[in-house]
Amino acid sequence: MKDESTAFVVDDDRGVLNSLCWLICQAGIPVQTYSSGRDFLAAYRPDSPGCLVLDLRMPEMSGLEVQEELWNRGIGLPIIFITSHGDIPNCSRAFRNGAFDFLEKPLNGDSLIAHIKNAFVRDAEQRQLGSPAEFDSKVNQLTERERELLDHLLAGKSLKSIAAEQNVTVQTVWRHRGNILQKMGVENDIDLVRMATNWAQSRRK
Repeated sequence: MKDESTAFVVDDDRGVLNSLCWLICQAGIPVQTYSSGRDFLAAYRPDSPGCLVLDLRMPEMSGLEVQEELWNRGIGLPIIFITSHGDIPNCSRAFRNGAFDFLEKPLNGDSLIAHIKNAFVRDAEQRQLGSPAEFDSKVNQLTERERELLDHLLAGKSLKSIAAEQNVTVQTVWRHRGNILQKMGVENDIDLVRMATNWAQSRRK
């Protein structure tokens, strides 16, 4: 049986942490709380669905550093940042790195719950297609020629036109395409494009 989607909440302020835990539980949403980013990273399993409600400013390890570490581990868990300080540069950095949303304290309870539920939907979609971080990890497994071919495929070029451009046989391009699909963990070009689109959209945020 698959785990339920869970709201993982990280905040170094114990009062805020308890308040958020109560609020989320009242909405019938499973919740786990952590008082530091390191505690969360030590406990979290990548196959656990849900989202992360993450305080931006924390001692020892900031929310942005937690986000970066998750990315390095290939984990694309949607992150809702919360902060008491409106900080445009950090907000921009968080979104560039794929943050799902950014909320200022004091939080509106109904709004937070709505954002968490929307993040659950995003997480479910990402787990079907593979997270942006997982896409990066898989692309890194491709050879230089396979990466070039991937760019051509994502540009909508046919195998015949690619073969003509590279002065190789269609069979050679077909073989490389098969290797790409296998390494990326998809069965066809349509799924490959969906995965790449999901990755590109996250990069634009």
